[in-house]
Amino acid sequence: MAKIAFVSMHVCPLGKLGEDKVGGMNVYIMNLAAALADIDNDIDIFTRKHDLNDPVIVKISEKIRIIHLDAGPIMDDNNDLYNFMDEFTNNIIKFNSLEQIKYNIIHSHYWLSGPVANVLSDKWEIPNVITFHTLSAIKLKASSNIVEHDKRYEVEKDSMSKVDSIIVSTKSELEDIRKLYGILDEKIKVIPPGVNLELFRPMNKIESKKSLGLYGNNVILYVGRIDPIKGLYTLLDSVFNLNDSYNIKLIIVGGELNKSQDLINLQNYTVDKNKSHIVDFVGIVDQSNLPIYYNAADLFLLTSYYESFGLSVLESLSCGTPAIVSDVGGLSNLIDNGVNGYLVNDISPKGFKTYIEYFFNNINIKKSSIECRKKAEYYQWSKSGRSMFNLYKEISRKLN
Repeated sequence: MAKIAFVSMHVCPLGKLGEDKVGGMNVYIMNLAAALADIDNDIDIFTRKHDLNDPVIVKISEKIRIIHLDAGPIMDDNNDLYNFMDEFTNNIIKFNSLEQIKYNIIHSHYWLSGPVANVLSDKWEIPNVITFHTLSAIKLKASSNIVEHDKRYEVEKDSMSKVDSIIVSTKSELEDIRKLYGILDEKIKVIPPGVNLELFRPMNKIESKKSLGLYGNNVILYVGRIDPIKGLYTLLDSVFNLNDSYNIKLIIVGGELNKSQDLINLQNYTVDKNKSHIVDFVGIVDQSNLPIYYNAADLFLLTSYYESFGLSVLESLSCGTPAIVSDVGGLSNLIDNGVNGYLVNDISPKGFKTYIEYFFNNINIKKSSIECRKKAEYYQWSKSGRSMFNLYKEISRKLN
C-alpha cells in the first residue's frame, strides 16, 4: 500500500463537468484515484479552494480525500493563479505538518501544479511525476487563436527537467514533448486513460431519443468545455451548411447557461445564422446522465484544433456511438477510419460537412456500434491504475 499525493491546483475534481476549466482532466483525476484506491492505495488530492462553502476535507471514500486549500481570491476565475502557487505550496506544507502523513510519491496535474509538486518533492524527499494533460507549445502550434500565459512554456520545461517521470496518454504526445521541449524518451511514460464501461454502455437508441424529445431527428452531439481550442464555430458551421433534408438536431453539452460568455456568444451566433431551431444548448449535464445523451446521438462530433487524448470521444464509443473528429493529437488512437468513425484532416466547415454527409448517407449503424464498443473496451481504468502504480514502484526503487 502506498500513500499518494495528487496536486491539482487549477481545478477541483469535484467541479461540475462543462463549467469553465472543468473537463476531461477532472474525469481523469477522479477515475485514476479510484483505480489506485481499488488496489489498496490511499490518495489525497490537494486542490485550490474554489468556493466559500468548500470544506477543507471531502472524503470521497475510505481511501480518497479531496483537500481544499487557499490559493488566491475565492470565486475569482480571472485571477492569475500563477501568482498564488507559493501560497498554495505553503498551505499544503502547513496542512501536512498537522497531519504528519508520509507520502510515498507526488503526482501533479497540469502546468500550474508542477512547481508546487517540485517544492513538495524536495521537502518531503519523495519521487515526483507529472501529467500535463495539455501543453502550451502544442496548443499554440495547433491554432493562432489560442492565447497562453507568457510563463507557461518556461514553467512546463522547468518541471519536465525536475520530475522523475512525465506521464502522457499517447505516443504522439510523447513525440511532441521530445520535439518541442527536447526531453528524452526515457523520461516519458505512455499510460492511456480509461473509461467507465459500466456507466458508459450501449442503450436502446430509440428510447434514448424519446426520453430527450429527439425522436425522429438525426442527432449530432458535442460534449465538452466551451473553449476556443475546441473549434466550436467550425462545428456549428459544418452542421449549419447541411441540407435540411438530413433533419439534424445538434446538441451542445457543456458551459454554464446564462453565465459563460463564450457559450452566450455561440448562442448569439446561432441566432444570427437563423439556426436556433436545430441547436439545443443544454448546458451542464451531470456525468451520471451523460450516457443517455451519447446513446440518443447518431454521431459524436469533435472539431478541436488539439486534443491530447479525447475522453469524451472514448465515452461516446463506449456507448456505441461513432464519432467524426479532427485528426489531431491522440484522437487517431481512438478512431479507425470507416469502422467506428472518421478522422478529418481539413479542420474547416467544408471538411467536416463532407464527412457528416458521407456518414449519414452510408453508415451501417448496427455494425458501427459494435466496433465502437470493441474499441472502448481496450481502455479500462483498472488497467491504467495498475500501470501507474507499477511506474510509481519502479521510480521509487530507482531512487532508493
